Parts: sequence; C-alpha cells; structure tokens
Amino acid sequence: MGCSVVVCTNGKRSDLLVRCIESLTEQTYEDVEIICVSTVEALPEEIQSIARIIVERRRGVSIAKNVGIRAAKHDIIALTDDDCVCEPEWVEKLVEEYEGDVGCVTGGSVPTREGLWYAATNWHPVRRVFKKGHNFFPPWLIGGGNNLSVRKEAIADIGLFDEELGPGTRYRGAEDLDIYYRIMNAGYDVVYTPEAIIRHEPLDTRAQVRTMMYGYRVGLGAFFAKHRYSVEAIRFFKKQFLRSQLRDSRNTFLRGNPRVALAYFLGYVGALRGYYGYIMSH
Repeated sequence: MGCSVVVCTNGKRSDLLVRCIESLTEQTYEDVEIICVSTVEALPEEIQSIARIIVERRRGVSIAKNVGIRAAKHDIIALTDDDCVCEPEWVEKLVEEYEGDVGCVTGGSVPTREGLWYAATNWHPVRRVFKKGHNFFPPWLIGGGNNLSVRKEAIADIGLFDEELGPGTRYRGAEDLDIYYRIMNAGYDVVYTPEAIIRHEPLDTRAQVRTMMYGYRVGLGAFFAKHRYSVEAIRFFKKQFLRSQLRDSRNTFLRGNPRVALAYFLGYVGALRGYYGYIMSH
C-alpha cells in the first residue's frame, strides 16, 4: 500500500520548502509519491526532480489540498505544510494504522527550534482512537492540518476539504478540524499515533502570535456556524469555548501579562466574527 504526500506552498519560503521536501525523500517507507501544489511556477530546482509539481493559482489552502488529493495515485494520502520537517518514520507510522474502519490518522508535532510561541497540536505520548459519539468532542484535540492523513475513499465520501475554510479564505482556518469532525460523523475512526512526528516552525514575534490567535478563532467561529445544527456542538461553542476565551483573557491580565490577555480577547472577538459572518453569508 503506497502513500501520496501532498505539500502546499505559496513559494514565499523556498528554503523551508526545500527542507520539507528533502525530509520526505528520507522516509523509511518505500512507496511514497511526493506532490507539491504551488500558487507560483518558480520553485527551487532542488525539488523539481523530486516532487510532482502542480501549479494552482486559485487562493486557499483547502483548494490546494483538494487539487493534491485528486491527483494522488495512492489510496492513503498524507498532508503536511511547507514549513515542516517530517521525521524519517512519519509516513510508515501513519500508514500502518490503516486497518478496519480507520479513515484518518494524525500524529503529533514538536517545534523545529526555540521560538516565542508554538502554534501547533503538541505531541502526546498516548495513542488514541476517536469515534462518533453522542457528545461533542473538540476536534482540535485530535491533531492539526500539518500532520494529517486520510484514506482516499473516506475523504471522497465526505466531499473533500471545505474550500470556504482555511488559510487564504475569509475564515482563515479550521479546514482540518472540519475534516476530523465530518469523517467521524460519517462513521470512520480517527487515530492519533504518537509515533508519527513532524517538526514545525514556531512563531517569533508578538504580532505573529496575535495574528495567529485571531485567525484561528475566526476559523473556529465559522466551523461552529457551519455545524450549528448540532445541538452538542453549538452548546459547546457558547457555553465552553467562548467563556474560556474570556476567562483566559481575564486571568492572563490579572497575572500581569496584558499583551497576551489582549490576544485572547481578540480571539474571542474573532470567533464571534467568524460565527456570525458565516451565518450571514449562508
């Protein structure tokens, strides 16, 4: 069983892209197809002989991911970001989890270096299996879009990535969370394995942290608006998520860190903006 790996890029950090693609050539798994979906044609020569390059000028990470998925020749498709480094056993550990009803496998991530803030789903030492249940389970606890793999049959069954969500769209994020949620609701199992590890670039400035937190919350607001007909999901959004953002803002301010408190508050505002913006446009 082979695996197609899709890396999406806007070409702005070619050095990081080369590092990412080179890490995919060092995988212990033998049958790996590398696909690079780019918004620009001019990519470093180092990767042109390694990866299958597809130019997609339409803006949006979800669009690029769907282009890569449709082009993939293998039944298992892994996705990562151009600012990540994949550990040598990454693909192998993802693929070996695909048994039975498993439709999606994720792994953990650690930073490539020290930074001000690490914006990713952290590595957790315990393997976990997530199934459809009666209560809402926050999909951001499953994993992130930089370490995500899917069975082609499962993602085709749910309709691929939502091209209204994710970086490059008005809602800025949550395309990965939407995938986890829909795959589980379709009856597939989602597995987190601690053995599939990627390394991801951290953020270095407070401005980057504020932009990241705001953008993620806008995406989360849109995600909950999309799934607002789920009583459990909307209850969680209003009674737990929004309240937690205000609580974190208040507590951080009282601890003497007004800048981080402001970031949390802006995240609260962003979630409301994403939620009501999505509803008004649909």
